[in-house]
Amino acid sequence: MTAVAALALVLSAPVSSNLKYGQVSLFLVVLVLADLLLLRRTGWNGVLIGIAAAVKLTPLIFVPLLWFSGRRKAAVTAAMTFGGCALIGALALPGDSWRFWTGEIFHVSRLGYITGVGNQSLNGALMRLDVPDHARSVLVLVIGGGIVVAGLVRAVRLVDEGHWLGAAVVVGAASVVLSPVSWTHHQVWLVLAALLPIAGPGWARKAWPAIVLAVMILPVTALPMLSEVRLVLAIGVAALVPLYDGTRRWDGIRTPPTSAGGRRAVTVA
Repeated sequence: MTAVAALALVLSAPVSSNLKYGQVSLFLVVLVLADLLLLRRTGWNGVLIGIAAAVKLTPLIFVPLLWFSGRRKAAVTAAMTFGGCALIGALALPGDSWRFWTGEIFHVSRLGYITGVGNQSLNGALMRLDVPDHARSVLVLVIGGGIVVAGLVRAVRLVDEGHWLGAAVVVGAASVVLSPVSWTHHQVWLVLAALLPIAGPGWARKAWPAIVLAVMILPVTALPMLSEVRLVLAIGVAALVPLYDGTRRWDGIRTPPTSAGGRRAVTVA
C-alpha cells in the first residue's frame, strides 16, 4: 500500500507539476505536515509553518488552526518565525522586499495567465465567469472566507479526535479555495484528501479515494463540463464532505458511540 500511495502521489497532477516545473509547493506541504505531526509535542512546534509561510504566504492559514486547536504558543511561534524570516529578507534585499510588501503583493496578475483553468481558486473561477472586479472581491471575501471558517471548525473537531493529518488536509483545501491563485502545483493538499476518513455508507467510504485520485490524476480540467472540478473538490473537502463517523478510529478499531444514534460526522450546519 505504501508503494501504491507513492505511485499515486507521483502520478497526480500537483506532484508531477512540482517536479516538472521546479516548484516548491511539495516541500511546503512537507514542512507543514512535519510541524503538525512530528513537532507538536516539542518546543519547536510552529517553526516550520512560519518558515513555509515566509516562502509562500498561503501556509499562514495554519496559524489559526494552531491557535483554535489550543496550541497557542505554537501559533505565536509560527507568527514570530514568519516575521523573523521576513525581516531577514528585508535586511538582505531591502529594495525587493519594499517593492513586494508595498505593491507586488496586491498585483496577482503578475503571476501569469490567472484566468486559465490551471488556477482552481474561487477567484480564478469567478474571473472565468467574467464577474466584475469589485463584486468578485466581495464574493471571494464572503464565500471564500466562509469556507475557511467552516474548514477551521471541521479541522478543530478532527484535532479533538486526534486526527492532525485530516485537520491539515481540510485546512489545506480551504487555502486552495481562498488563495487568489491556486495553480496545479499548489493543489497537493487535494491529493492527500484521498486519505480522509469520510462518514457514510461503506460504498461511499471505499469510493472516496478512487474519486479523489481520479480528479487529481486525470486531466479532467481540460473538459469543459469538468473545468472547475478541482475547485469543487477543494470546497467539498474544506466544508461539505462529512468526515469521520465517530465510532471508528483510523486504525479500524471501533470505539463506544458518543450519542444515542451511535454516529457522529464532522459537519458544519
